[in-house]
Amino acid sequence: MEWISVEDGLPLDYTKCTKFECVEIIVFSGGNVFSGEFKCGPAPTPWYEFDDLHRAYVTHWMPLPEPPNQQGE
Repeated sequence: MEWISVEDGLPLDYTKCTKFECVEIIVFSGGNVFSGEFKCGPAPTPWYEFDDLHRAYVTHWMPLPEPPNQQGE
C-alpha cells in the first residue's frame, strides 16, 4: 500500500456526498501517522474532515490494510 497525496485525491468525493459518509483511513499530518476517519456530508454546502485533525495539515492518506486472517497471518 502506498501513501496518496491529498492533492491527488481524497478517500471519498465529498462534492458528491448526498448523505453523511465515513471511511476509516490512515493519515500523515505534521510528521505523524494517525488512524482515523474521513468524514463528509452535503449540508448546507459539501464539507469534509479528517477526524479532529486540521485538514490543511494532512498531506497524505491511505486505506487501512486488510486485517489478518484467523490464523494471524
